[in-house]
Amino acid sequence: MALETLSAVLEIDDQPYEVCLNSKVLTWDKVALRHRSINRAKLTEIVAIKAGPTDKPSQTNNREFTVHSVKRKKGNKWRLHSETFVCPDTATRDKWIKRIQTSIETGPVRPQRIFVIVNPYGGKGKAPKIYQKKVAPLFELAGIITEDIATTHANHAWQLMLDKDFNGVDGIVCVGGDGTFAEVVNGLILRTQKDAGININDQGSKLIPPKLKIGIIPAGIKLIHHTISIYGHITV
Repeated sequence: MALETLSAVLEIDDQPYEVCLNSKVLTWDKVALRHRSINRAKLTEIVAIKAGPTDKPSQTNNREFTVHSVKRKKGNKWRLHSETFVCPDTATRDKWIKRIQTSIETGPVRPQRIFVIVNPYGGKGKAPKIYQKKVAPLFELAGIITEDIATTHANHAWQLMLDKDFNGVDGIVCVGGDGTFAEVVNGLILRTQKDAGININDQGSKLIPPKLKIGIIPAGIKLIHHTISIYGHITV
């Protein structure tokens, strides 16, 4: 059952905005503008909602909440965007936080636990820094639990796909280049066939696709052109 639309005039940077939430998107429009430029964040692109401002926590007045979302930029790149809304009172703030969170929870299922494989040599040794600086904070913000493993030798990621207990794991994220991605995909495909009792040496066998989804954080020298994400589209 779809939730009713919620709307109110809230403040952003001391300016009034008409804020509206429906079952698919959160929008906010500056009230004073004749020709409004609608700001929007799809619920599927909201990473988290938190009480208080994005920064200056010492100056919070208990009437603020911040929506953290991702926005697509040029070149299919995604950037984190945070917007802080000021409500007339605490009760209104709590109502908006609860409603947005409920709308997110009733939408597409989101991953709770992710297995992360980092190639420490990817991108001339920059892969670990890229993950720790750019990606790990997003997972933490979204409340996603991760298990991080750094590969130590060739075919390590491939072997992990064969040996790892994936019970309770919602997806796999590999941080590296084409080689890391190839090891993860090939290992996971082989693991899936073995678990299903399929003879991979029989040319007549019909292979089945893995159920676990794969996310890619490009951090290698070569560019990765095709990606499969943990949500069905890239969100980090």
